[in-house]
Formats: sequence, C-alpha cells, structure tokens
Amino acid sequence: MSIAMPKDASSLACAFKVKLRCRMNDRMTIPQEIDDDVACGHEVVVSAAGDTVWVNGGDGSCVGRFSKRFGIDVHRTVAEMLAGADQCLFCTHEPADAAAWATFRADMAKHHGVVVPERLITFST
Repeated sequence: MSIAMPKDASSLACAFKVKLRCRMNDRMTIPQEIDDDVACGHEVVVSAAGDTVWVNGGDGSCVGRFSKRFGIDVHRTVAEMLAGADQCLFCTHEPADAAAWATFRADMAKHHGVVVPERLITFST
C-alpha cells in the first residue's frame, strides 16, 4: 500500500491508495485489504482520517465516493457521460451512516463490479 493524494480536489488530506493490477482472467491481484473480485482497472483510495473512500475508474475518473460528512456519490464513467448519460447513478447530500455505507458498497458492486471491503470505514457504536 502506498500513500497518495485523493483525486478529489476538495480534500487536502493524505490518503491510502491501493492500486489494482489485472491478472490474465481480468480479475484482480491485490493486497489483502481489498477483496479479490474487484473489476479490472479500478482504484480504491481511503482518506488518512478513515472517513472517506473514493473509487476511481480505469480512465482515472471518480466513479464513487463515500463520505461520513457529505454522503454518497455513485457516478457513471466518463465514457457514459460523453455519450449523453447523466452523471449520478445514486447520490445523497447528507451525512452518511453505516446503512449508507452498506448502500454505497452494494451500488459500487452493482454498477461497476467493484467490491469495496466493509472494513475500510468504521463507525462508533
């Protein structure tokens, strides 16, 4: 795992970045922190504070963001938007809780084939 700045320009925090690599069968070979069945070419970035996760597509665009403070953004790819599709697949604009985290993870798997590990974000009980 290497340290990198998130692609979201609104955040100045350092982030932990897991760069995903493709295998011959178009599945991922990645560190234990991320599940094995992440779609080829995606990148998952976690803020150093552990309160925000970005999912970047193979083209470098942000296709998903979860923030405890700002909510959920699940977006289409740049190619889809250039073809005329709307940006948002599922977006909220309010603080996010554990239920919203589960929704974000499910939508990333549904729309982009990315399995975001549950343990990347924790909530106080």
